[in-house]
Amino acid sequence: MNKNWHLRDGVQVVTDLARCVERELDLSLPIEVEGIPHESEVSCRNTLSILHYLEHLTGSDMGPRLKDVGAKLPASHLKDPHKWVSYEESLKLFELTRRVLGSRNPRKFLEVGRFAHRWQTMGAGIDAVSNFLPLRKVMWLASEYGRLFNNGQFVRSIRQAHGEIVLASKYAQYVTPMALIDMDWWALGIYTGFPLRRGLPAAIGTVDYSLFPLERLLDREYAWLRIRDHGVRSEWTYHGISRRRWFVEGDEYAHEAILVRESIALDSRPKGEDLFHPDPKEFEEFQPHELSDLLERNLACKVWLVTKRLEAGGELVVDKGELYGAPYSRFTVRWTERSLWESFVETIGSAHNRIVVSAEALRKEIEAAKAEAMEANRQRIDSERKSSIFQTYARRSLVERIDRGEDPRDDKPFRQDMAILFCDLRDFTLTSARLGPEETVSFLNSYFNRLNRPIFRHRGEIDKIMGDGVMAVFNDGKTLEPMTVRAVQAAIEIRLELQAYNRERWEWHVRNADPGDHFPRIDNGIGIAFGPVVTGNIGSDYKLDHTLIGDVVNVASRLEGLTRHYGNAILVTDEVRDQLPDRFCIRFLDTIRVKGREEPIRIHEIYDHEPARVRDAKARHQILMEEAWELYAAGLFAESRHIYEELVRASGPHLLQPGHPLDPALEFFLARCRKLETRAAEDPAMLAHWVGIHGFEGK
Repeated sequence: MNKNWHLRDGVQVVTDLARCVERELDLSLPIEVEGIPHESEVSCRNTLSILHYLEHLTGSDMGPRLKDVGAKLPASHLKDPHKWVSYEESLKLFELTRRVLGSRNPRKFLEVGRFAHRWQTMGAGIDAVSNFLPLRKVMWLASEYGRLFNNGQFVRSIRQAHGEIVLASKYAQYVTPMALIDMDWWALGIYTGFPLRRGLPAAIGTVDYSLFPLERLLDREYAWLRIRDHGVRSEWTYHGISRRRWFVEGDEYAHEAILVRESIALDSRPKGEDLFHPDPKEFEEFQPHELSDLLERNLACKVWLVTKRLEAGGELVVDKGELYGAPYSRFTVRWTERSLWESFVETIGSAHNRIVVSAEALRKEIEAAKAEAMEANRQRIDSERKSSIFQTYARRSLVERIDRGEDPRDDKPFRQDMAILFCDLRDFTLTSARLGPEETVSFLNSYFNRLNRPIFRHRGEIDKIMGDGVMAVFNDGKTLEPMTVRAVQAAIEIRLELQAYNRERWEWHVRNADPGDHFPRIDNGIGIAFGPVVTGNIGSDYKLDHTLIGDVVNVASRLEGLTRHYGNAILVTDEVRDQLPDRFCIRFLDTIRVKGREEPIRIHEIYDHEPARVRDAKARHQILMEEAWELYAAGLFAESRHIYEELVRASGPHLLQPGHPLDPALEFFLARCRKLETRAAEDPAMLAHWVGIHGFEGK
């Protein structure tokens, strides 16, 4: 066989001068090829197309600009279709694209993928086969063979028709969650570019639904559009089913809906893969027990349904009808096909340019790529395995520094501002007393698995786990949201996760426990402080702890302990409060002095996680609460007590704690005023030294 390489219409193709019969081509090669593990790195066959596109767009060499985004490999390596690049390096190309385009809008990658497709190659076989097969078959081949060259994103064709194909996409576990939305639009752009190779108009593509979680879209991708007033609110439907709604600047733009399996939606028996039906259903279409059963059996799932088009800064953010947080991403691609006669004439007229390679040529192409990648893959996988184990026991940033070749043992102590979060279980001693050692460990692992996720979601790091407590740190990092906002948002989501965890435990208790058995509801408290800390190595030459110390750490720990006294869940300092936007539910509580600190602290409560009834009551009583505290601070304890008594009557009963008011903080303030009122009557001289600051000697 006489082979030679050449470029045709910007697409790299290998021509095989031997005759090839279509029916002899193996069009059903398996998705997985033995020898390339799932964790293998991304092929430059994808990255080279991005570089070519950017150079075509700007008319300049991108090599010098690669260093601006921290790329370690030269442009010559990235443009070689037979070289491989790590997944982390491929993300640098996406960041370079954002900078060149001057936008962080993920939808821009639709256009990038469509035009970068001119320079993309999936290998000699697919490039050549695409010359004469129907477009839907070409796209099917691309989706099947794509995993050979990109093991980060797995695309499968799930529907084919004349002029239309539907694709489903999932991602490897190591793919950065924040990159999912970019890769969705990039992949869709690639498929809409296939018709361009035939001289046809580009295909029309839609992301029917995406894996990406909607509630993170504005925080992470659109903060640069200066949209700040947005958030998620939970509510209970009239069926008693929990559903969340997404608000931006006071208007609702999305709410949770239900996706069900196609066999359920169409009332038919499943055929092949029982996928999720593309049309979402409202909660009210189900009875609570029906929905709970479907969710538990993985026959239904909650997704975000966009109900209103949102634009900001002249760009489309989300469009009505889009779905987010789905089990997988789903794309629909539609194009205009030539007629059979036009296709036949076009094929005959350019037959001398359309000789294709055989299946053997494609096999050799794959084997060549495997041979180059295998040794590097083995070394990388072993290194990542060790790094993954180490990261389980140490902070992520510390592991990343070691992976970059740095030695943290040489660090000198340095000062920086950080947000510190302490979270601790309440009355865990009583809970653990009812459990054996093995059950206690199992319970704590289950608890931490649920409640640590929000910390990582908001780019926080767990510095240490202390029995049933956690200390987490938030620094500037590479995010647009301030560290205090991320810490508070993580705390709110920790409380929401705890509520969901208690509901799951209650449902299990009802099904399995003996009648009359006490249900051990669990609770926790969270304290957040912001300020300077010193980071460095503490220990000896034989054992070091790379940790941080400072007054702010002590304050955060004390605030967590004080949640027991005030009967609330989240306490923050004045420094944290001053950096929070208006979208949070916040109220001033007290001025206190904690053990180990002479300076008084103004503390505030965050209560976004509370049910709507509680949030409304606290907001409604805020003015009277502040008035009562001012009277207390002035030494007018009787007048302050009267207001707190009025608030206790107005707030109503607590649903989970019979005999207590809806707002437990009122009991604390009321008892304090009564005690001070009695003390002042016995010793009037105390008022001469009264400054309105409550001192706590312990936690």
